[in-house]
Amino acid sequence: MGFQIVKLTDPIQFTNVSGGLVPKGAYNAGTDYAVGDSVDYLGSSYVMFLDAGAGTTPTNTTYWQVLANKGTTGSTGSTGATGPTGPTGPTGSTGATGATGATGATGSTGATGAAGVIQSLVAGTGITIDNTTPSAPIITNSSPASSSATKAFAIAMAAAL
Repeated sequence: MGFQIVKLTDPIQFTNVSGGLVPKGAYNAGTDYAVGDSVDYLGSSYVMFLDAGAGTTPTNTTYWQVLANKGTTGSTGSTGATGPTGPTGPTGSTGATGATGATGATGSTGATGAAGVIQSLVAGTGITIDNTTPSAPIITNSSPASSSATKAFAIAMAAAL
């Protein structure tokens, strides 16, 4: 076992504390301490050896004597083990609606639909062209009052399809 020489920073005050040390805990400026009271202050412990009024801080060496000085801060210890995972928290509230996304690309052109029936080329004529089979359109006339010019027009239209 080695020895370490320690230099005292304050002169030692020899005082007879007849009742022994009376621990009072953390120093409180509002408390009127008596001779023999010991307190903790800024990490060190002190004993009052000469009566003083409330508010006399323990660093005042006229009234207080250091019992144990605060040591220097030690080195940082190693990191401890990771603790267990905590419980799942409650579900949060629904967030705000996001911005509208960009317009998508235009799709490809769809297939051509089947040829339909064209009805009444001229309103009220009663002529209908069924172009379901484009190579052989069917022209019907449901109105005997249609003129031959209207029928000729319908035939020409059917041929153009």
